[in-house]
Amino acid sequence: MNKTLRTIGNVYVALMLIVYPLILTNKYFNVTDTKLIVFYCFTVGLLLATAGIIYLRWLRGGLKDRFVLPRYLWIGCGTIALSGLITFLISTDKAAALTGHVEYGLGLIYIVLSVASIIALSVTGFDSVVFCLGTVTGAVIAGIFGFIQYIGVDLFGMLSSITVEDKNNFLSTLGNTSFFGFFMVFAFPIASYIYLELDSSYKYIASVAIVVTSIGVVISNTDATVLAFIVEAIMVILLTGNNVPQNIKKLHLFAGLVNTVAFSFIGLFIFTSLVKPEREIGGVQSVFINPMIWIPVLIVVNGIYLWGKVNKFYVSLSFRTLRIIGCVCMAFILLMPIIALIYTFVTYINLDSPISRLLYLDVNWGNRRGFIWSGTIQIFNDGSFLEKLVGRGIGTMSDLFQETYEVELREIYHSFYDDAHNIYLQCLVEYGLFGLVSLVYLLCNSFMHLRKSTLVFNNYRAITLIGIIISSSCLITQNITPAFFILILAVYDTRSQ
Repeated sequence: MNKTLRTIGNVYVALMLIVYPLILTNKYFNVTDTKLIVFYCFTVGLLLATAGIIYLRWLRGGLKDRFVLPRYLWIGCGTIALSGLITFLISTDKAAALTGHVEYGLGLIYIVLSVASIIALSVTGFDSVVFCLGTVTGAVIAGIFGFIQYIGVDLFGMLSSITVEDKNNFLSTLGNTSFFGFFMVFAFPIASYIYLELDSSYKYIASVAIVVTSIGVVISNTDATVLAFIVEAIMVILLTGNNVPQNIKKLHLFAGLVNTVAFSFIGLFIFTSLVKPEREIGGVQSVFINPMIWIPVLIVVNGIYLWGKVNKFYVSLSFRTLRIIGCVCMAFILLMPIIALIYTFVTYINLDSPISRLLYLDVNWGNRRGFIWSGTIQIFNDGSFLEKLVGRGIGTMSDLFQETYEVELREIYHSFYDDAHNIYLQCLVEYGLFGLVSLVYLLCNSFMHLRKSTLVFNNYRAITLIGIIISSSCLITQNITPAFFILILAVYDTRSQ
């Protein structure tokens, strides 16, 4: 029976990591609807199959500790479902609240199915190898597809499906450039885990996945995606630096991983310098892949590796050096908000440079996310006490933003924004403090559970969770990306192996 449950979990994981990211239509907005239908089919299948097996086991008296899950998972999933139900009940348009906004599809049905599938997948379990191979397979196919589009080849006529301000926002099979970057961020730590921890037979596809995800992060042209990738890379450094036992083989593999990433960026820099692709890389991204950054990285990392290889007594010191480098880099990242505030205060004006676009905090920061976020917070503040507590209603963000900032959108920005471009701010407005706290509670406790796990696979899943949390802070809250959270939040332990 356990084997049957695990098979159900493996099938769901494989479908969500390979079929779900790659399923598409030739129209930009139809991709969202198509993936939503596919998600519903896969998830309902998981729930029905799991419930059926559990019922049969119950009839035979075989229910034991297999289904004892962490308390935080029940509390987090339960409060999120309750928040969705409360928000649904206070919504004036019950039909829209049930299914969500036409384009985004994040209604009560989606929420209930999502939290139920987290529980179900935790019950069935899944194999880490299936998860890893599914992730890198989906990422490699989506990444290659995206790169072909990036250089200007119009696959299936999708490049001409939509343009916004004379820029095409369609990339790969995910439906949006930022969603593509999100999936690359999701896959990079898993590819690193395969390369550093699993058997050599899987390292070839892991190497390809590392190249594809590294390039994919850059060509997605989303600053938050690059930041998420940097944080993930630093966490991989810290995890490697803390590796026990500390042997030269692991140091060799880590140096190989860094070399693969560095040469991927240097190669992309040379390619974009010689061949002007259909899509230009943004200022921050072009700085990020500059060889002047990555050549010193190559020298330092390979120097540390050679240092450890010269004498086995230096191996431990080499790992300690990596740990120190990782700590310094993470400290710099954590200080970025303070650096940005100081930069904004000192410069007074946006200098329209890559550094200014990253650090100068005004309404135009982050492709006008400064305006969208400040406006979203103001909408939350304008609500009553009850609306602050339980939200303004599912799918109300679009109408509220258009009504509140109609003049600014028409006369200043000449744009249409119907989303907070931040999953947490969107949750704050539509589900209130109760919904946001429930979500943050589940995410934080899941991260702590994964980080403290004795299973290295879970430690790398913790890195992925941090990466997609950061990425989601700048993404449109669409139904495509939240589905991937399910695969990380589901509990994995040795019983599912």
